[in-house]
Parts: sequence; structure tokens; C-alpha cells
Amino acid sequence: MNGKYRGKDIKTGKWVYGWFCIWQGISLIFDSPFNLYNNPVEVIPESVGQWIGPKDKNGVDAYAGDIIDDKEFGIMRLTWCDLELCFAGYDKLDSFTRASAFSNPTIIGNTTDNPELLKD
Repeated sequence: MNGKYRGKDIKTGKWVYGWFCIWQGISLIFDSPFNLYNNPVEVIPESVGQWIGPKDKNGVDAYAGDIIDDKEFGIMRLTWCDLELCFAGYDKLDSFTRASAFSNPTIIGNTTDNPELLKD
């Protein structure tokens, strides 16, 4: 369990934010890391994304799974890159760019709600 995460509530379809863990094969987000039995929300596993630190040009927190439009690099999906041990963007051809290289990104959607943004 670590950091700031978001995921879609499996019952309501709404985004929830907090601490993430997998317990007995169930993906859960909690409002506090110190009270794991207080209001856990089961989330769709594929929707879970970790906060990556920076915000977009409008001040919106960026999460793994977000889709951005960057002036220099175009439309990219944000994800963790195990090889480089960093958050990165991948374009439609899976070309890799470190997230720290983006110049002025705008979050335009995410891979859960807007997968069509990554199609040709």
C-alpha cells in the first residue's frame, strides 16, 4: 500500500481517491492508510492509477492512465516504465518519453473513460 491513487468505484462508476491495496484479490482504495477498515471502496482493477507528481498546465493532478496532449510530443498515455524506473508517456506507436520531458501537457482524458483518444 503506497501513495496517492485513484480508481473507479466498482458499484457507482465514480472516481475515488486515496490509498490503494489489494486484499484477498480485491482492489481497494481507502481514505486513510492508518484505518484500513474505514470506508474501503472496491475499485475496477484496470482503472487504478498512481499519482505521478506533476500537474498539467491547468493545475490538474496527473495519474498513471491519464492521456495527455503535449505541444512537443502530441497525444500520449502516462504509465510507469519498469525499465527506466520512471513515469513516462507512450504515444500511439508505443514510443517512450520520460514524463519529465513534457513541456506544457494538458490532460485530455484517461485510458478507462476515453480509450478512443489513443486510436488512429
